[in-house]
Amino acid sequence: MAVKKRRKAPAVENEIINLTNVSKAYSTGAPALKDVNLHISRGEFVFIVGDSGSGKSTLIKLLLRELTISSGYINVMGYDLSKIKHRKIPKFRRNLGIVFQDFRLLKDRNVYENVAFAQRIIQKSNKEIKKNVPSGYGEKLEAARRAGIQVFVIGRPEGEEGYSFFEVGRELEKICGQRIPFRGQMRIILAGIGMGSESGVTGEVREAIKGADILLGAERMLSRYQPKIEKHPFYQAEQIIPYLEGLQRETVLSENRNIVILMSGDSGFYS
Repeated sequence: MAVKKRRKAPAVENEIINLTNVSKAYSTGAPALKDVNLHISRGEFVFIVGDSGSGKSTLIKLLLRELTISSGYINVMGYDLSKIKHRKIPKFRRNLGIVFQDFRLLKDRNVYENVAFAQRIIQKSNKEIKKNVPSGYGEKLEAARRAGIQVFVIGRPEGEEGYSFFEVGRELEKICGQRIPFRGQMRIILAGIGMGSESGVTGEVREAIKGADILLGAERMLSRYQPKIEKHPFYQAEQIIPYLEGLQRETVLSENRNIVILMSGDSGFYS
């Protein structure tokens, strides 16, 4: 098998991308690019278009040095990407601005930290990062206040002060002067309590019953328990399903509801 010798193209003034006779074949042997010549000078605006599978993504990955060429010559921003040392690749990439077609967020960081991460890579101080990457929260509040818009802050997981989602809904009802259709979420738990005796109930089921907004089950099972909202002696599917569907159709603003359906049988049954 003949191996093509890399041919270095003559330097062109202001040229920032130089591909000369570039080919790329994957390990399967399938050619992604063959004898590509591309020369882009500083200030040029270039679109690369083509059918799916024509090699556009491969070309971009070669320019980023995510992939290496099989033959030819490639130079970007003065870096010979066919010879660049691995330790110099991060420095090379600092010269590039990249918007990926696929989603590339670091999963262990929030959106702010993902945006700030690029600043950390180029060794910006925390003070500079805070200035360059505003969180946006304060700016949104200030913009709303300047526009005379009433603001309701929903408390965030960190425990900051604020309304719950449902409290915001009630405040909006007052402003609008009308009811806002809203369907609360239903969390349905099936709990086996054996024959109904207290000694036969597991601790997990006992906690579920304690937190129940609504209890459903045979009357003999319901007698010893009192939920937060209501209970009904429904234990057959033709009773339970229409009741749950009715709850879903309600348009009254309400909190999320925990619904526990008590069932006879194995006391360990809990879902």
